[in-house]
Formats: sequence, structure tokens, C-alpha cells
Amino acid sequence: MLENYLDYRLILVIQKYRGKSNASFSGAVWRNFSMKKEGRDMAKKIAVLVRDRQAEAIRMAVGLTLADDEVNVFMMDKKIDLDDEAVALNVETLNDLDVKIYSNNPENKFEQMSTEDIARALPKYDTVLPY
Repeated sequence: MLENYLDYRLILVIQKYRGKSNASFSGAVWRNFSMKKEGRDMAKKIAVLVRDRQAEAIRMAVGLTLADDEVNVFMMDKKIDLDDEAVALNVETLNDLDVKIYSNNPENKFEQMSTEDIARALPKYDTVLPY
């Protein structure tokens, strides 16, 4: 019931925002709407947790930077496979984009955080993507 109400309210807000009676919108329109608050652009905070699918997770983190959101990467438990060309290229790209990469594994040459510190940091993010 609550979900239906929220969907209805969302449609009404989008209709008002777009000035149309029919609510058809694209992701770009929704992103522009959802990021504005009191006339300021609001960046989302996104955490990417990397465990098993390192290449896919790092690639996704690079893609998430396109929306000008704050993206941080957390390498969990395993050593990162920098011998994999895709992983190495995307890690280099993340570094060039000033994305912070943290790890709880001392073998990784990123800023170190304990698992407990990472767990305490995650509630501060709008979205957490586990891989």
C-alpha cells in the first residue's frame, strides 16, 4: 500500500516538475530532479564493495563517476588482481578521477581500513553496491 502511494506521489511530483499532465520521463530527467534540493545540485554518495567480481565492480565504479556522484571503492578481503589488464586500467582511471579506494587487506596498496571501520562508514552512503 505504501509503495503504491509513494509511486503515485512520485508521478505527481514529476508531472509538476515537467509541467505536463502525463508523466513520462527518462533517467536523465529523474536524475536532474532528484539531485536538486533548494536550488543546489546534490551529489549522491555511493560505495562499491569489491569481493569476488573485481573486474566488474571496478568497471562499475568507473561508470558511476559519470553522474558526478561521490564514489568510493572498498576492496574487501582479497588482494586485487592488477595482472588483469581490465582491472589495472580501471584502477588507474579511478586514481586519475580522485576516487578513494580503501582496503582491509594490507597486501593492497590502498588506504587501509579495518572491516569494522568500513562497516561503520557504510551507513553514511546513499547507495551501497556489493560485488
